[in-house]
Amino acid sequence: MADEETLDEINKLPESLLVQIISLLPIKDAFKTSLVSKKWQHLWTCTDNVVLLCNKHSEAENFVSFVDYAFAQRSSSKIRKFYLDFWSIARYSFNVKQWLTYVIENQVEDIKLESVFSDMYTLPQVLYTCSSLRTLSLSDCAFDLRAVISWKSLKKLKLEHVKLYNEVIVKLLSGCPALESLELSLFHSFRRLEINNPNLKILKLKDIWPEYEEGDHTLEIVAPYIQHLEISSDIDDFKCRLVDVSSLVTAEITFDIRCESDIQDDYEYGEFDKCCNYHRAFWMLVQDYLHKLRHVTELTIGTWFVEVYY
Repeated sequence: MADEETLDEINKLPESLLVQIISLLPIKDAFKTSLVSKKWQHLWTCTDNVVLLCNKHSEAENFVSFVDYAFAQRSSSKIRKFYLDFWSIARYSFNVKQWLTYVIENQVEDIKLESVFSDMYTLPQVLYTCSSLRTLSLSDCAFDLRAVISWKSLKKLKLEHVKLYNEVIVKLLSGCPALESLELSLFHSFRRLEINNPNLKILKLKDIWPEYEEGDHTLEIVAPYIQHLEISSDIDDFKCRLVDVSSLVTAEITFDIRCESDIQDDYEYGEFDKCCNYHRAFWMLVQDYLHKLRHVTELTIGTWFVEVYY
């Protein structure tokens, strides 16, 4: 009886509010609300959020069929958020392209793509000129080097495990004039990050992942308008060189130090000098950052996972 009374009270809420509540659910759960009552039958088709979750290979085929059905049933002409967390975006690239085309045609503002299986998914042409985008988060994705990027409304960009060539970085920064925040994680394949966009105030670089080739693995950062900088990386074979961060106000620098040698083995195999050189290089790098960031109002420099034997 209490459940029926509760449902009666919920049913008294305006349909617009019910739609907002259903919008918070993944699409499969939103669909299930159609069974609540006749009033709820079509509410799920009016949501402006599309949240698609499928992390199991065994469920992928049925998931794709359901999403195609769900899009065919939609009655709303506006999609604010599209979030896809799929087992393998790359293996179902045709379907994902259709879904992206649909949400872009409906003026999507927020796109997030994540893949459990780490096959690299090349972004389709339709995405590169989405004028309604305000935030974009991509994981395990690749850019078409031939594409012209034009995200004129984009304010926040997050890229994780994405291969970024120098020409792609240039296209990204020139094609996003309104960009305010840029976050790169597990990225590689470019050596210089030059940001001349006065709107871009926040830069976060995490888990920098160089390609393992001989030579210098230094990333030069030229960002005269950046006001907040975060860098988190293993210093074993990579470092950032701050060329111009003259407007910086706050900075957080975290080094991942890995020194797990046993002292006896170090002496026996001549590795002790190598370990000392490693830590000497670390302190030289810290001193360089302290010098380059001496004008910063708030500066935090820390370490992560330090294991040293003397």
